[in-house]
Amino acid sequence: MVARGVVEPAWFAPGWYDDVCLVLDEVLASRGLRRAGPVSRVKYWSMSTVVRVPTSGPDVYLKAVLPGLAREPHVIGYLSRRWPASVPEILAAGDGWWLMADFGGTSALALPEDDRLGALAALVEMQRALAGDTRGLEAAGCPVLGARELEKQIPLLLARDDLWAADPVPGQWSRPLGPGGYAQLRALEPYLLDCCEYLESGPLPATLSHGDFHPGNAVRRADGFLIHDWSFAAVSHPLLDLAAFLHDAGEPAAARYLAHTLDAWCDYAPRPGIERCWSAAKPLGAVAEILKFAALADAAGPRHEASWLPMVHGWARRLLRAGEYTGWPV
Repeated sequence: MVARGVVEPAWFAPGWYDDVCLVLDEVLASRGLRRAGPVSRVKYWSMSTVVRVPTSGPDVYLKAVLPGLAREPHVIGYLSRRWPASVPEILAAGDGWWLMADFGGTSALALPEDDRLGALAALVEMQRALAGDTRGLEAAGCPVLGARELEKQIPLLLARDDLWAADPVPGQWSRPLGPGGYAQLRALEPYLLDCCEYLESGPLPATLSHGDFHPGNAVRRADGFLIHDWSFAAVSHPLLDLAAFLHDAGEPAAARYLAHTLDAWCDYAPRPGIERCWSAAKPLGAVAEILKFAALADAAGPRHEASWLPMVHGWARRLLRAGEYTGWPV
């Protein structure tokens, strides 16, 4: 997670791009390349920035992130030892920034829903290979966000009046829950803690979690799917990543994605046991998303929190719906 405390992004400062170009020129020269044109912004917001750099060879991309997310190139480096075609190629890295080769491909967002299953299968393959042996991930900087850690964070999260207690303002993009919704959310605490307890004692081991796994963070290439944007990688329960991947999927596709994932873990327990794990993991996946976006809002501070609070409140509403589906009295 991102550490709390306002951090003004370095790339918002005047002259940052000029300084970046000096570093780029040095790195490219060390690889026998040179810039062949001006850098252009691909993404620019309070969490990160990505710039495209045309060179005398293939294009490269520079990404810079908030300090709490700087583990990404280390995680990619660790994963690339076993799956070099499934993660970006890191060309150089510095303090909070790194240079990547252009990985091309077609975003999974642009693919038919049936064709996106390959992206999920690529992640599940990594998760299964690393299940129960997370030492390398932790050494690469992945925090542990297992059931026990969620169990500790849930009461603190639900007690945050600054996130939940405000009255909704008509037309406001963020749409807080309001007092009634906040009371419903607080009522879910025992249910969520029971889910943590079940996962902690359940059959599936801790493994790699991408932490932001949606179709926009995967591309299909000729040699298979590549997964990128590993800033939120963690050691966690393998089913938590499904929350974001299933979020915008139509029902038939979501059922196929879920069936593929649950089937992949049936050597750990009979299928009904894996399904019970998913029943507990589904609401906790929403909790993990809320924690992520709340931490980003904290780090961004009042000037930029509007980029993240809508996701906090949106995932809170999904969490309330998950409670309704289980028959929990919200």
